[in-house]
Amino acid sequence: MDRFAYKYLFVEKKIKDSIRTFKVDTKIDGERKFAEELGISYMTVRKAVDHLVDDGFLYRIPRQGTYVASRKVMARKKQK
Repeated sequence: MDRFAYKYLFVEKKIKDSIRTFKVDTKIDGERKFAEELGISYMTVRKAVDHLVDDGFLYRIPRQGTYVASRKVMARKKQK
């Protein structure tokens, strides 16, 4: 596995772990803040968040931020 894939998967897991305790519709920290905290490139975090949005774990509202999606959506994604 190349370095980018490892970092990408690491970031995705960290974000998933952190949002498990959040209530639905809670705004998460910005991608730049995650990047700074983890010491990883902003674009790597961006790709991980994009993937979590595509998978239904998060959703975005333009110019407002990224939010935790419904737990029902998360449960359906896990079953697949």
